[in-house]
Formats: sequence, C-alpha cells, structure tokens
Amino acid sequence: MGIGLVAVLVVTLAAGAYYVTSSEQRGSENLKCIDGVLQSNGECAKEETKEEQTIDEEVAEEMSPQFSTSVSTPTPIPTPTPTPTPEPPKMRISYPKNGQSLEFTSSQTLCVVDVPDGDNTSGLMRRQNINGSGWNGYQTHFTLYYSPSEGSNTLQWQYKNSFGQESEVYSINFTFSKI
Repeated sequence: MGIGLVAVLVVTLAAGAYYVTSSEQRGSENLKCIDGVLQSNGECAKEETKEEQTIDEEVAEEMSPQFSTSVSTPTPIPTPTPTPTPEPPKMRISYPKNGQSLEFTSSQTLCVVDVPDGDNTSGLMRRQNINGSGWNGYQTHFTLYYSPSEGSNTLQWQYKNSFGQESEVYSINFTFSKI
C-alpha cells in the first residue's frame, strides 16, 4: 500500500470517529448531529464562535430598517375659525303699504305686518315712533296693533338683533279714515 492510500484511510477513519462521537442513541431511533451539539429535544444546535456572532449582529444591523424607538406625535395647531360678522336685521313692512289709504270702522284696529327679510334676526327687538311722538325703548318683537289718527300717519320702526346691531329706520306714510 502506498502512502496515498494510507492517507485516505486515516482521513476516512478520522471522519468516522467524529461522526460516531457526535451521534447519540435514543430508544430505537438514531439521532445524528454533524458539526454541532445534540440537544435534549433531539435537535442539532450549532455552537457559534464569538467571531460568527459578531458577524451575524453586524449583518442584522445592516438589514434592519433604521427606526427610532421614540415616536414623535405632531401637535395639532388649531386653525382659527373666522367669526362671522353678523349683519343688522332686515325687515319688510307688508301692511300697510307706503302711500296707502285705509278705511276702518270704529271697532277695527290696525295690525302692522312686519316680517324678517334676511340677515340675522335672532333675538329680534323693535322700537317705533308713531307720528313723531318719540321713540319708545326696544321691546321683544311682537305684533303691533294700534288705532291710527284720522288723516296722514307716519310710522317708523327700527330693529336690533341679539348682537346689538341695529337695522336701518323703516318708515311708511299712509292715510287713515273711519267709516
């Protein structure tokens, strides 16, 4: 036999000896573990060298996304809501009409019909000046009934909303006679 055959035989025996020392017999089943440590659960665990652990940690760092552990939640900045500028109330006097001639019996009373005609009429209040007798104070908007004087009459009204804004002065002239 030559030296080459002896070398092959030695290498084969050395590999076989390693294989046999890394195997363990459990019951009827033969568990084998090559290049590692056989664990009690029957799995083969490879023992890593310190150098392999360092390389594994470096690779994991390179492959993992770079996230910060602290999460910054943006603080919402309130947007100022523009405060609507309320407009003064607008009204419409539907009865009597300006320049109208009215005839009533002595038992009838004039009912002035004034209705909101847009803009802010919340908390509506009214004051009036009848035939130049002077303005009364603002009162809650109500139906105005009165007995006009015979002849020419002038009615003036002004309205105010809950924001304190006053309307223009509304004025009508009409002629009244009793029948």
